[in-house]
Amino acid sequence: MRSLLVAGLVLLTAPAVAAAAPGLEPAECWFDIPAGQEAECAWLYPDERVGERAVRLPVVRLPGDEPGRPPVVHVPGGPGYPGGVDPASMAGWWRWRERAGWDGDLIVYDPRGTGMSRPAIRCPGIREADRNGLARELSGAMDLYRTRRAARDCYRRLGGEPYLSAFNSAAQVRDLGALLETLQEPAFLWGVSYGTRLALHAAREHQADIAGLLLDSVFPPAIDGFLMRPAQFDRALDEIATACVTRAGCDHPPDHVRTAIRTLLARAEREPPRLTLSRPSGGGTLDLVVTDYRLLWMLFFGAYAIDDGGDVAAAVVRAARDDTGALAPLARRYVATLLDPAFSPPVYFSVSCPEDAPPVTRDAWEAALRAHPRVAPYLRAEAEYDVCGFWDAGRLPAAYREPASTPLPVLLLHGARDPATLPEWAAGLARRLPAARALLFRDAGHTVTFTDACAMAVADAFLASPRAWSPPACLGERLQAAYP
Repeated sequence: MRSLLVAGLVLLTAPAVAAAAPGLEPAECWFDIPAGQEAECAWLYPDERVGERAVRLPVVRLPGDEPGRPPVVHVPGGPGYPGGVDPASMAGWWRWRERAGWDGDLIVYDPRGTGMSRPAIRCPGIREADRNGLARELSGAMDLYRTRRAARDCYRRLGGEPYLSAFNSAAQVRDLGALLETLQEPAFLWGVSYGTRLALHAAREHQADIAGLLLDSVFPPAIDGFLMRPAQFDRALDEIATACVTRAGCDHPPDHVRTAIRTLLARAEREPPRLTLSRPSGGGTLDLVVTDYRLLWMLFFGAYAIDDGGDVAAAVVRAARDDTGALAPLARRYVATLLDPAFSPPVYFSVSCPEDAPPVTRDAWEAALRAHPRVAPYLRAEAEYDVCGFWDAGRLPAAYREPASTPLPVLLLHGARDPATLPEWAAGLARRLPAARALLFRDAGHTVTFTDACAMAVADAFLASPRAWSPPACLGERLQAAYP
């Protein structure tokens, strides 16, 4: 089973057929616009059909206070998550704009296959299999087997490669290129997590339409996301263990937290505790048996939000002292992520599987596990039940994994304590790009342009003058390292 969070140019075998209305078609906004705010809405038609349906993506432009500045296009992470343009999510963008203070126009959209885009693809059977298994004491291998079986059923139902290749990275990059062309002016690409990959590929194909790249929590195309799993999980456990080192009022030494983690994992293997949780969507409760495999995922998700790191460490210590209820917040986050209705597993697999092809060899997987023995026992079965063993959604060209390169100005922002996209990835990429700089933020986690006020200010300075920007004063306290 692939991580459905963590998570290219692929060759399409299904021909693209011209749609009836290519281009950007203005539309009445489908959400309420708050007093004092502005928004422009449209549907992007990338000149393709999937089967009999024209591909269309919802696009929202939020005008800024300085119309002369190049617009910023948000390229969301995932893959498989929408960009958040539905009525319930748009309020979050206005709140974020107020916090970030960026003065230019902001453009957000739902990627192909997700959210309000059409056609959207779903695999309800995968979520049903996950939901039905939560109350059962299943081994990690059995959890993986159930997900793989449901994914195979979905793959067959959707028609396999001829259909799913229309949703892979090549299609996502074509859509992004079509959007850039409609703007009729160079724009910044603001890629976040997996979105940094799409931004880098778009820069290779659509350089003339791009003013620069702002990359947050970079996931370079050369990184094999599946082989990195043990390193990511090991890093997550370290971040939880050291969360209290710099946090006032948090008095759990790293060795105590590490011991508590070992205790909990061993206990979950012998006699998994059971928790009763409120359903993420409301309407009753559900039971969760906290097996060792599920506990590892709970800890990984808990390490994402570094601001909660001290709370996670404290919960782990309390739970190891027989206070099982202390795990409830971690369990709720795990269940909410696993069952998130906004997420599209088939888009995730259709993007990530071609990117990690050819399949990981047994020797390579065993080597990755040997390098991280602390998490190896819990992850070993993942290679055997990997969905990408059968999920064919196109092939990568030979040049796909070559180091990314662009002469465009690039700013990489990264949290020093990010367990999902490792900080060394940003440093390595920055050294290969001629006009790039990577900044590592002290005590920050994943997606700093959403969580760190100084990172937001640094990004704004870059967007105002990408080739000659002055860092704001806050960087002096927040900067841990800079590359090159």
